[in-house]
Amino acid sequence: MMKGRNEAERKIRQRTALIRVAVLLLFVLSHPGNARSQDLPPAVVALLEQLGENGESNAEELTEQLCALMEHPLNINVATEDELRSLLCLTTFQVASLLEYRQVNGEILSLGELALVDGFNTVTVEVISPLITVSGELPQAEKKKRVWTRIRGRYSFPDYGYLRYKGEWGEHLEWGMTAEQDAGERSFYPDFLSFHITASNLPLMRRGHFPVVLKRAVAGDYSVRLGQGLTAWNGFSFSVMGVPSSIIRNPGSITPYSSTTEQNFCRGAGFTISFGKRFEFTAFYSDNAVDARCDSVYYYTRPDDGKHITETQVDARYGMRERMAGGALIWKSSKFKMGLNGVTYSFDHKDGRKKHSYDILQKYDGWWSNWSMDILVPVRIGRTYGRLFAEGAVDAAMHPAFLGGGTFSFTHFLECSFLARHYPQDYIAPHSGAYTSSSGCYNEHGALVNVKWNALRDFTLTGMADLAYHPIERYGIEAGSRTLKIKAEGEWKVSRSNTLSLLCALYRKNYIENIKYTARLSYAGHFDTGFSTSSRAEMSVLGKAGFLVYQEVGYAAPSGAWNLYLRGSAFHVDEWENRIYCYERDLYGTFSVPSIYGRGYSVYLFGTVHPLEWLKVSLKTSWTSYPGDSERNKFVLKMMLDVKF
Repeated sequence: MMKGRNEAERKIRQRTALIRVAVLLLFVLSHPGNARSQDLPPAVVALLEQLGENGESNAEELTEQLCALMEHPLNINVATEDELRSLLCLTTFQVASLLEYRQVNGEILSLGELALVDGFNTVTVEVISPLITVSGELPQAEKKKRVWTRIRGRYSFPDYGYLRYKGEWGEHLEWGMTAEQDAGERSFYPDFLSFHITASNLPLMRRGHFPVVLKRAVAGDYSVRLGQGLTAWNGFSFSVMGVPSSIIRNPGSITPYSSTTEQNFCRGAGFTISFGKRFEFTAFYSDNAVDARCDSVYYYTRPDDGKHITETQVDARYGMRERMAGGALIWKSSKFKMGLNGVTYSFDHKDGRKKHSYDILQKYDGWWSNWSMDILVPVRIGRTYGRLFAEGAVDAAMHPAFLGGGTFSFTHFLECSFLARHYPQDYIAPHSGAYTSSSGCYNEHGALVNVKWNALRDFTLTGMADLAYHPIERYGIEAGSRTLKIKAEGEWKVSRSNTLSLLCALYRKNYIENIKYTARLSYAGHFDTGFSTSSRAEMSVLGKAGFLVYQEVGYAAPSGAWNLYLRGSAFHVDEWENRIYCYERDLYGTFSVPSIYGRGYSVYLFGTVHPLEWLKVSLKTSWTSYPGDSERNKFVLKMMLDVKF
């Protein structure tokens, strides 16, 4: 009886999956258009891999932003300082040098001229060339306000579905919709739906030299980024080894949300208005449903993985609402930038979770709030460019928190940054997103140093050291603790087509007897013929040693019409603490850094084809085998259609 029922359910799921694919194909193929896409620059891919290793949950959002930037490159002749910093790969020295060059010499006429600007070279220009342009002029036919829309659909086996729609009207209006269903969720309709509409750069009034401009207004789903993250920062954050200048947050205030993370966004409306060149005001309101298991008065669990597969997960789906409001007032000048930030929020249920010693100071009921002031001061001493920053915050009970630091580019050959943080155990800020080595901005004091040195023309050395102290116990750790993380990487561009790198890291936790060591040797070759190859050997040692090796070969047609990549990996990682994170190619606009654990091997085949100008098709199939543990064997098939019209 049970076997027959399971077989019937399996057939129903297969039939449902086929219907979804058919509907997606009909919907996409019935809307022809025009699309252009290309791979992310290798340097950006390397940075994305670091984010995956650091557990960054919104890397998908960054990937989307970079893909959008490649389709609408940034005009470096009119870009502001903040817009230039959004390119991620530029140092403080390079940004300041470019702004100074524009002021003295006028517009840059070609990418070749950019390579001659102090702090730039042909390698830097090659890395950022897909993201920039030196001319903002459009063909006459494209100067009209036209509607551009895109549909991106993705389906994978086992049973995962995703559909994203995006539209633009000229430079001022944008809208989008995201629908997703995780593997195992059985409803026919999407489990997660998200929508937004955005208006940007609309003049409201002008009195003399004092224009009032609506920089951005968003209705629907959006992310909030205030200050340096001590009050509210529920979008993407970027701070990794090798990019010291990224340690300073670049507040985006209100940005549309199009990621598939189901619990870390606002739903409502918000806007940012600029008053002349010196003042900006941001305000927002959100009323969003969140997953929670609760009764009529209390909530008892807060799952945040977005999975609704088991009966318990389905019952907790959107079981509670959270209301949130806040804003920021920013004052800018040539000497400094200062912001006042505030956010207040409340659940419609009281906290009924069991109180543990490690989180008893993080409980609150009713309305709670956080307030902060942040400041950014540019510094220049001769040819040394720098920026000092700080943010101080308090919560509703007046418990304080603080962070501060700076970044300096002595020349384009040497850049360094530092960050000190003080997050007391009783500072409550659940929507914060400032830099932390743990899971939240509380119960942590620490310091971070980040250095990048272009020792030779073709050799770069980067390093990072992060020391953190947690005064009281944490989840699974019975007492106060200390952690130390040190990383160093050398990258040698052997020739124009070949790059060799070595990464070494040390992790020390005083509550674990052994020190963890990791070492990674990587090679990448990209040739004019279109062929490419990459290899990696990695070791992770904590008591026992874990190993990973892989070899990838690929070909990308010079015309851009198609590409194909094949990778084979073997791994032997017996200890969970020795797990290894390894970047994989994935469907366009997505990001994959799986954690490797166990003994086995894997292989994947990834390809993309442009059969028409307006259509892009991507396919990835992978197989992971664990000899001796066949229940963990995994086969995945992914397909995506990308249409622009």
